[in-house]
Amino acid sequence: FRKGVAGQWSATEIDWAHPQALDCHEKRAFAMVLTPIYLGEQMAMLGASTAIPQCFAAHETEAQLYLSTFLLDEARHFETLTRFYNTLDQRPLEVRELRDMFRYQARLFKSHDRVEWLWGILLSDILARHFYSILAKAHPDSLFAQIAVRILRDEARHLAFAELYLRAALEREPQRGP
Repeated sequence: FRKGVAGQWSATEIDWAHPQALDCHEKRAFAMVLTPIYLGEQMAMLGASTAIPQCFAAHETEAQLYLSTFLLDEARHFETLTRFYNTLDQRPLEVRELRDMFRYQARLFKSHDRVEWLWGILLSDILARHFYSILAKAHPDSLFAQIAVRILRDEARHLAFAELYLRAALEREPQRGP
């Protein structure tokens, strides 16, 4: 929670006028490739908002505090990527065009289990972290790298929290026999 509060950044810090070295076909391709990450950021935002009341009911104060900063991070990521789509003059693919992603999201929407939501968020954050890292390293002077570097700092905290929380949840889970 404390690291989250101290490490906040804003989309206004990004140089949105940075030139894009992409033609119209590359912009469309990038918008398509970015779609699962964009939807993952949105899903993590929804997941945190679902898990906070569950942590409240379980009297998990630290988790509530952390997930509040996490929710702000995910909202900022979603806003920033939305602005990035606007600079590309593109839209993400629709969820219906990504059947596997739709099934994953539909399964999570049905869940009322904060641990299940945190597993989903953990998987989404792992994929996002790899995606952002690869593109930031491949194109370090790009507008997207400016975005990715900021999001990667947040993702590192998110992964650490999810791993710690889920490890404790697994330790609390009663052992099932054969």
